[in-house]
Amino acid sequence: MPSVAKKTDWKIERMPAETEILDFQRTFSSQEFERIRLGLIPREMEDKWFIYLDNDILNIHRSWTGYLMYEITLKYQEDGTYRVIQAVVNRNTAQYNQQNNEYDISLVNYLIDRLLLGKNVPFPLPTELSVEAKAIYKHSIVGHATPNSINFIPDTNTKVDVGHRLQGCLVGGAIGDAVGSYYEGRANIRSVEFDVLNGITDDTQLTLATCEAILDSRHVSAESIAKKMLERKCSFEEPKQFLRIINHKQRNIKQSIVLF
Repeated sequence: MPSVAKKTDWKIERMPAETEILDFQRTFSSQEFERIRLGLIPREMEDKWFIYLDNDILNIHRSWTGYLMYEITLKYQEDGTYRVIQAVVNRNTAQYNQQNNEYDISLVNYLIDRLLLGKNVPFPLPTELSVEAKAIYKHSIVGHATPNSINFIPDTNTKVDVGHRLQGCLVGGAIGDAVGSYYEGRANIRSVEFDVLNGITDDTQLTLATCEAILDSRHVSAESIAKKMLERKCSFEEPKQFLRIINHKQRNIKQSIVLF
């Protein structure tokens, strides 16, 4: 069983003056409250939230920035349950650009259900996003959505086929490339701004070209990859550099095929 999260376990910020009250109504059983009481301490970079309970107030922070996004006040009831009596959301636009109360209620429900109670519930996605944007958005909000205990029951009915695994690899690689490209070649980097995407580089372009070449030719060759790269009109400082990168990618993709 994981340890109980405390305020001092993480570097956090106070709730700003700009807030709003959510019409969030929910009641938790005594067993659910015990699970909620544990909170959530991030264990890796993909854990996007730090959550702790203090004086029956559930504080939900973004782990990377420490910003306090939600304050959920619970009150004990005579029947042994705990009812939400107030829910406050951060409305400081420098810290949080979401302004949709209904979506925030859905997100709070998800964070409690998934991260604290270990339930297999669908992530609430904004309807206006494209399919590609939805994958990126979900990852930026909850990462792998790992619950506060490894003892949760996995959803055995959920199966991820090879196509979706490959899509996840490509999207994840593109996100890392877009975030890291801004810092490429820099020294003494003290912090990284993960919410700012600088755009993909030739690394992602080469990866996509490699995949397209394999799909078209059904084998791995420097020539087919080079053709796809030329179609993408990616430029390099000199032809020799281009060929070195192509040959390197060719070796990598062959190793990947063996692993699959």
